[in-house]
Amino acid sequence: DKAGLVPVLDSRGRYTVFAPVNDAFDKLPSEVVAKYNSDDWINHLQSLLLYHGLGQRVYSSDLTIGLKAKTLEGNVIEVTSLDPV
Repeated sequence: DKAGLVPVLDSRGRYTVFAPVNDAFDKLPSEVVAKYNSDDWINHLQSLLLYHGLGQRVYSSDLTIGLKAKTLEGNVIEVTSLDPV
């Protein structure tokens, strides 16, 4: 757990995580991956991961264009596409 988020996600509650497919990670430049894995960038890694999580359960069948939700990082995101690619 490089980002130190296990306590957050292990805590009581319901969560939804929007995770890219492995191919998306494979396309990242190696220097970007290295930065996110460095101790100097741990806060950026945490923000990135928390931005992709919600503190509520949302199923794919719940998604509609225009749906807004607050991320674990604190920003509000809006569904703009239902295309998984």
